[in-house]
Order: sequence, then C-alpha cells, then structure tokens
Amino acid sequence: VVVRDALLLQKQDHFARRLESVDAFALIFILGPAVAEVAQAFRDEHRAQRIKPFRPNATREHATEEEGIKWSVSEVSEHGIVGVAVRAAGPSTEALKEWIKRRLVSLKPVIGDS
Repeated sequence: VVVRDALLLQKQDHFARRLESVDAFALIFILGPAVAEVAQAFRDEHRAQRIKPFRPNATREHATEEEGIKWSVSEVSEHGIVGVAVRAAGPSTEALKEWIKRRLVSLKPVIGDS
C-alpha cells in the first residue's frame, strides 16, 4: 500500500480555524485480518457518534469529536489489503496518545506494550 497524505491549512480556511487548539496529529492505519475487529470498532464508533456531514455554512465538519480529540475514519482497500485509516487531532501529544492507547488496547497481543 502506498500512502500519500497532505494537510495544508491557511488562516482563512474554515478547517484551519477549527484546528487552532490542536497541537498534535496522528494518522493510524489498521490493516489486515489480524486487526479486523479493531478496524470494525473504529467504523462502528465513528458511525454512532459522527457529527453531521460538512456543509459550507455549517458549524462542524464531517468528523467525530470527544475529549478534545477530533477524528475521522476512511476505508482502505488496496491490492487485497483491507482496513481503515484513522486521522486524529488533539490538544496535546499526551492527550492524543492516551486516546489512541485506549482504542488499541485489544491489540496488545499483536503489537506489544508501547
């Protein structure tokens, strides 16, 4: 899988203004059969908590927000590799790290302690 990701924020951009309080970003790939349950959990949680889809005059974009963490899920399906990409933004590195750790706790047997 080849990944190309870019984020350009400009001062007048609505999205940029929403991220003024953000100091940490993460892009997490959860791919393959060994982590399929975790990928599905992200899909389910995102679907259940999702904020309304973005409209130019709306106050929120298509994302989920909790604990100061803004996040979204995208499907990944390329060359037989299936899973999700989770993009997350938080007010601090520590807050984002703790949010990620709570969601990946079931992967401890696969990825170990970190």
